[in-house]
This record gives sequence, C-alpha cells and structure tokens, in this order.
Amino acid sequence: MPYRMLGRAILTLPLALWAACLAPSAWAQATAVQETEEARQVVVMENEFWRLSVWPDTGGRVMHAVYKPTGHDWIFEKGGLFCDHVTQQVWPGELMNAQYDFRILETGPDQATVRVWRTIDGKGDAAISGVVFERDMTLKRGDPRLHAVIRLKNPTGEPRSPTPWVQHILYVGGRKENNHYFRPTTTGIQEGWTEYSGTQTIRHGTEFIREPTAGWTATTNSVSGEGAVFLMSYNDLFWLYNCIGNLTTEWWYDPVPLAPGAAWETPVTMVPFVGLKSVAYADEKVVASLEPAYQDQKLSATLRLLSAVPESLPAVSGELALLTWPEQKALKTEKFDFGEVGSRPVAKSFDLGALTKTQEAVLRVKLSSAGYQASFEQYFDPLAKEKEQFGQVTSNYRLAKPRKVKQFELPAGATVERHEQSRVLLYHGLHTRYWGLDYAFRYLDVEKVQQSYHTIFVYGDQLDYMVSSPTELLQYDLVVLSSVSAEALTDVGQAFLKLYVEHGGSLLILGGSSAYGAGAYGEGDLAAVLPVKVGGFFDRVEIRGGAALTPSGELGESLFPRWPRGDTAPRVYWMHEIGGLQPGAQVVMKAGDRPAVVTAQVGQGRVAAVLLTPWGVPGDGQTGFWEYRLWPRHLASLMNWLMCKEGGR
Repeated sequence: MPYRMLGRAILTLPLALWAACLAPSAWAQATAVQETEEARQVVVMENEFWRLSVWPDTGGRVMHAVYKPTGHDWIFEKGGLFCDHVTQQVWPGELMNAQYDFRILETGPDQATVRVWRTIDGKGDAAISGVVFERDMTLKRGDPRLHAVIRLKNPTGEPRSPTPWVQHILYVGGRKENNHYFRPTTTGIQEGWTEYSGTQTIRHGTEFIREPTAGWTATTNSVSGEGAVFLMSYNDLFWLYNCIGNLTTEWWYDPVPLAPGAAWETPVTMVPFVGLKSVAYADEKVVASLEPAYQDQKLSATLRLLSAVPESLPAVSGELALLTWPEQKALKTEKFDFGEVGSRPVAKSFDLGALTKTQEAVLRVKLSSAGYQASFEQYFDPLAKEKEQFGQVTSNYRLAKPRKVKQFELPAGATVERHEQSRVLLYHGLHTRYWGLDYAFRYLDVEKVQQSYHTIFVYGDQLDYMVSSPTELLQYDLVVLSSVSAEALTDVGQAFLKLYVEHGGSLLILGGSSAYGAGAYGEGDLAAVLPVKVGGFFDRVEIRGGAALTPSGELGESLFPRWPRGDTAPRVYWMHEIGGLQPGAQVVMKAGDRPAVVTAQVGQGRVAAVLLTPWGVPGDGQTGFWEYRLWPRHLASLMNWLMCKEGGR
C-alpha cells in the first residue's frame, strides 16, 4: 500500500481497532526487511511507532516516515530524513542522491538496524576524497525513538578532514503549514516559522544559529501538537540551521581530523512526540515546553514535560523562579511536583504575579528525578512584540556558551621534531601577503611551507587544510597564524595548537581582521597559550599619524638589532588593543607606550603575539612597518627565536 494511503487508512481506524493494532503483535516487534517499492529496492524498518522506508539509491535516506500514533507521513516528495552532506561541497553535493551500499545488520524482533554507506569521490579535494560516509539507523521494540550513528572512515593513506553536515527535509504533521522550529542559543530559544498568506511565503526568525548552547533542535506542528527533537553531541556540534521556507532541520559538525586508517562516529536520536506546540528544553531524559502568558501586567506560565525515553520518569519535582533581568532579582518561586512523567505530556500552570511592561524577566526551571537533575531558563520581555514590530533590538540577554571538551593525547615524551631545514605550517588569512612572509622565509633555511587558506562563506569560517592529529602537527618547526579566526581553527584545531605549544612547538600569531578579539581567540584552548589577554570583538584601534615602533628590553634589542629610531622608525597605524599581559609574558617591541610584540615561554614551547596590522596610509616622510625593507629580516629573527635557532641566513 502506498505510504500516504497507509497514513489515511491508519487515521480512519476506529479507536478500539487502533488500540488493538498497538497491542502486542507483529507491529510490537522491530523489523527490517528488503522490499520493492515504487520500482526500486528499499529497506522497510518498522515497530509500533514508525514505518520507515530507506532508499539506498537516493542517498540512503529515509524517504517515507509514517508516525503511527497519528498516521501522518512526515516526508514529502524530494524530502527525507538523514540527507548526508559535507560542507566542502555546496548543496546538494554528491551524497544526497547517490547510490549507497546497504546491509541489514539486525532484523528484529527486539531491534532492527540498517547500515548504509558511500565512498566520497571528492573530485580531488584533499579534505574529503576517499572518505567513507556511513550511517546506522535503529528501531527498537517499545521505543518511539529513531537511533542513528554517523560514522566517517579514512581508508586512504593520506590525512583527511571532512566536515559532516546532516539535513532533514520534513513536515511534522504531514503538512507544510504550522511547522515551527526551536533552537537553543546564547540569546535564548530562537523560534522560526513560515507564514503562508495566499501566494506569499513570509519567513519569521533566524535561520543560522551560530552559537548553539546545547545539542538539540526541535520541530513542531503548532496545530496538531506533533513534533520531534533531534539530539546530537554538543561536543561535536558546530552550527544549527533551518531553511525555514523549505522545511529543513539541519546542523553542521566540527571538522573531523582523520589520520590514515582512522574512524570517527557520533550519535543522533530523533524523539517524536504528540502534545507539545513548542520546546524550551530537551536532553536524553526530558522534553519540556514553557509558555508564558501576559495580560493586564500579570504574568503566568505553563510548564509541560514528557519523557524522552520509553520508560516513565519517577517522582519529577522542581521549581519555577521568576527573576528580573538583568539584575536577576528573585520575584517569585513556585515549587512543583509532577509525580511520574511518561511519554504523554503533563502540565502545570503557575500564577507569577505582577510584572510591569518595562521589566524584562527570566523564568528559570529546575527539574529533579531519581538520578537526574536539569535546569534551563527562558527570557521574557513584555514588550517583545512591539519592539519587533518597530525593528528594535529586544534585549541584551545572553547566556554563556558552554565550553566543549576536546580531549586528545600525545605519547609520553612526545615533542616537536626539529629539522635542519625548517618545516612551516602557515594558516593563511586576509592580508597575509602584506606581512612579507615569503621574504622572511628566504632568510631562514625552510624546506617546506604548508599553506592552509582561511575562507569565509555561507557555511562559516573554514580552512582548506587541517592536520589530522596533534602528532602530525609536531612535525612542523613553526606554525604561523595569520588573521585566521578561532571558528575556522575549530575547537579541534585549537586543542591541537595547545598541545603543540606545550610539547615544544613554536607559534607566531599575526594581527588582522580575524585575529585576537575579532577572531574570538579568548574563548577556547587558544587563549591558554596566548601571552596576552584578548580584548573584545572591536579590539582594533586606529593610531592617527601612526606610532613609532621601538624594540623593548634586552630580548627586544637582540631580536631587532639596528632597528631605525626617531623619525625614521617604521610606524603602525592600526593595531589590536589587549586586556593586559599574561603572567611571564615579555614585551619585546612597543608602539609608543603600547605593547606591539609580546613573547612567552608556554610549557616547552614559545609563542609570539604580534599585535600589529599591516593597514593604514603612512604620512609624508613616514614608513609603514610592512613597507620597511628590512622588516622581513627582523620577522625572520623573531621566527628563529621561536624555533630556538640562532640568527638568520
């Protein structure tokens, strides 16, 4: 029977018959069988909650997903669950509609698992060519969740660094209307939806979520109450995204460094439900909605909870607190006891009292059950709709972005491998050519310069080359970071650099439009090896008329010998403003009274932070430092010091 006819048939079943269908039977088992559907070989996965059709010849994606509690097929023509991509390729890429290999790993009755995979051609792209993109999908008896594992393998003899991207194209509830999207961000829960008015399609809300604060994203139907939460690893997550007008739910992962023969995997869980029209919080145990209502300058709220696992959660209790924002002064706290929470939502409403129209607030929820605790909050502005109507910024409300934990290890005693002819890794950002690095390298005995170019486009800041392990990074005598953002480096790249420096590496950091504060250097592992405290995003300051650069201290005089003084001194016109020096840091060059070049010993390695930028227009009789003919020689001297070498060539 065609899937949409199946859905209609389910919806027309009498209640007693529908209950009988969900009673222990063949449907109460998890099964996976190969069938012919629409003249193609497919794999049908089924349990009492789902009937899924996996099409190996169309990207191995789920092309039909009938949610049995409502009978709705959530997939429309050309849609699908688990459309595979890598960000190195523009949508739709080579995977989405490709022929996949497949294997049924488990046929039931307790669990049914299907594996699909495809080797990426990549057309010579060194980041992805030859990588195997593999996906396992599992249904379990008595479990409404769809479990998946995304796996990347590198069977090639060269390192690879693919960036996986997962896309779902679906309409929850079986219709495009009334689909809403909820995403956790540093500015609170961001909602998006499409308004259909005659022939017009009006999109509401932000599509790109560049600062997610948790590993989930949700899609709901505001009329039927159907919905799904997609749970993924926050530690692997880069961005969340919805192409709102095209009904997609998507996310990007951090780049995945793969040494030859290595593999990586990450879990994804889709949790379906009925009875929530919004989502304020989700994790592996609970899905929650929190809906404030404001009338006559009084605030109330309704909290709804459901279990994200097949088992009910026992004795769920907690509190809902109303606080002023930004003062965070407690106005009212309500204790609650939900008792047992199962897969059907349970609700409690709270009268939170008076709140003036001009008072912004935060509703903070704490949950507790046996072996489980969670908390979340939701921002509320009584004038939000009016402010949005007039295009005003609604608030300065902001949550801290949780730190990811990227754990990598090096063998005991590992250290940088020094070479007579130096090997250099250059992270090449905007305006790198003005630094004179090519000329500086000529003063050194350099065997190899490996370039990694920084690009900025719709999928965010990226590098076209990434080392596959911290061990590989130890093969370089020097790493130069030239105006490349922390986002492009990713948390993985920052973790690699930290290990590299601590184990004897040499790191030179140059200023620019994507460096220091502007590059968010103060927010990750890179901050741990910097000799300076990074300023804010707008940390570049103009020095009108320029400031003369002069060596500072004994080390500065030795690094920059015979540096011009007085009116002939090279000058800087734009530079980075910092928040101070780290303990043990040493200023080796100043711009007037400002630190211009700062060095430090970090672990077994050395770091130099050049706070200058090669920008500006020198006045009559002045020379910008980047135009000074001996600047490359002095830069080479600094590089030699970093690599513990004497002088230049």
